[in-house]
Amino acid sequence: MKRHHLIALVFLLVLTGCAGVRVGPSETVMIRGKSLTVDGQGGFDPGTVRKPDPHNPNVFVDADGIVVDQEPIRPKFAVGGTVYIAWALDANSGYTFPDDSAIQTVKVDGSNPPDNFGCARGKPKKVITCSYDKPNGARKFKYSIRVVDKDGKEVETLDPWVHQP
Repeated sequence: MKRHHLIALVFLLVLTGCAGVRVGPSETVMIRGKSLTVDGQGGFDPGTVRKPDPHNPNVFVDADGIVVDQEPIRPKFAVGGTVYIAWALDANSGYTFPDDSAIQTVKVDGSNPPDNFGCARGKPKKVITCSYDKPNGARKFKYSIRVVDKDGKEVETLDPWVHQP
């Protein structure tokens, strides 16, 4: 019986510890002459926050549009000279990547996209993996993300960056 109580206590402590990722007290700060009370002034708890993986970014969609869990993406390594990045949507959402061109490079000032950038989706259309040959030297490039809802309606496009070291 004591073992069941211990398991329940551990479970309760885990749930309590995951209640928030910010730690520390609330504090009132002055911003542009106005006071604002902000929670968690001690920073974040690294035990409850996943470190961004530049080869596996997560893509969120909410009422305001598309959000990537890291900006810019900074891929660290190449496999056989090829860089791979696999963007993933929430497995339980009604959103999917519409086709293999849901991620495309964008040519704008300051963007130097690789010439051989290509992508493909998996069957559930929740992950799209793109690859390109690792460039000689550092570069950065802009890319666009397209996502559709369960009815096929396109969500407003997002155009974030990749910074290749």
